[in-house]
Amino acid sequence: MRTPKVILLALAVAAGALALPGTASAAYSDPLTTTTKQNLVWHATPAAALTALDGALPNVSLNTVVNDTSYDMTGCTAAEKASLPKAPVATKAMCWDADRAGTTTWSPQGITTSGDADNDGKWGDDKIILSGWHGTDALGRYNDARIQAINYNDPAKPS
Repeated sequence: MRTPKVILLALAVAAGALALPGTASAAYSDPLTTTTKQNLVWHATPAAALTALDGALPNVSLNTVVNDTSYDMTGCTAAEKASLPKAPVATKAMCWDADRAGTTTWSPQGITTSGDADNDGKWGDDKIILSGWHGTDALGRYNDARIQAINYNDPAKPS
């Protein structure tokens, strides 16, 4: 199935655009070329569309996003805790709030951390977890994607 690869590529480009200062066009400075094995094809975004996007959305760093206090991770319910692996035993767990955990319109697709980006495990001053999601057919739109950015500076209270 090609859709997850395309979504992961879109998430990677979006994450790069969020993390880089300046215009969104900075994320497009090294374009992907056509690959036969993965069946991916680069479709350049017109400069006017990138300029319009820059004008419509604030340009902030990923650090700004994860330090915004408008969303906190919730604790796991008893049912979620019961579904954790028994062997090896899970020593840490994060659970989404009821709206995200129970959704039928969004499906989690991937996870990465700032440890994949830098040797010290941080992006700037922050430990960050990124979770990529894609919209399902129940959403009623095609190829929607979103990223959940989690501040993991305090493992006892991710936010």
